[in-house]
Amino acid sequence: MLPSEFNVSPFEFNLTLPSRWSLLVLPIVSDAYSKAAGALGMDPDRLSTLLDVSAEVIGNISLQGFQDLLERSIRPLIDAKTSLMSSSLQDLATAKGTNLTVLQNESIFDVIDLLLSVPIQNVTFIFNWTAQQQTKLKNYTVDDMLYYRGGRLQGLGDETLFTLANFILTETLLPPTPSPPTLAPCKRGLTRVSKDADCTGNPVFKDHLAGLT
Repeated sequence: MLPSEFNVSPFEFNLTLPSRWSLLVLPIVSDAYSKAAGALGMDPDRLSTLLDVSAEVIGNISLQGFQDLLERSIRPLIDAKTSLMSSSLQDLATAKGTNLTVLQNESIFDVIDLLLSVPIQNVTFIFNWTAQQQTKLKNYTVDDMLYYRGGRLQGLGDETLFTLANFILTETLLPPTPSPPTLAPCKRGLTRVSKDADCTGNPVFKDHLAGLT
C-alpha cells in the first residue's frame, strides 16, 4: 500500500528504508567525487592519484567518510587552485602576513609555495607542470616580472599568480638588458671620446702647459 500512496515503485520505496540506504551511497559519492575532480580540472582517476586513494576505497566509503575526505583533503586543493587563479598577489601576500617588497627577490615558484596553503607538489600536479616548466618558474623572480611586465610593484600586486606563471611559461623572455656601469670622471687633462672609452691624454703634459700660461 505504501509505495502506491507515495506514487513510487516498490524499489524506490525500499531505498528510503534505513536498511537499504547503502544502495544510495555509491551513486551519491560517485557523483560528488566526479564534480570535485572537475573543479580541479581533472578526471576522478587522476584525483585518486593525487590523493593516493584507490578507486576501491572511494567505492566503499561511507557518506561521513567522504565528507571527511572532502573537507580534509579535497576542498583545500580546490581553494588553492581558486586562489592561484583568481586572487591578486597582493591579497595573498597580505593574508599570509607579508608584503610584495619582502617577496621581490623570490622566484614565482617559491612565491606560490609560500602563499598557497597546500604543498607545492600538489599545485604542480593540479596544473600538470613538467619538471622543465617548474625549473622555468624557479628562474624568474617577482622583481624580474617588474622588468618584463613594466609598471610598479603595486601594479604587479594586482595580478594573479596564475597570470604571472602563465606569462613565464608561454612567453619567450630575453635576458634583461644590464644597466650600463657608472664611469668615474677622467682625471685632469684626460678626455673620454665616448661613454665606453677609456680616458686618454697626458695629464702631466697638460698640467705643464697649464703652468706656462
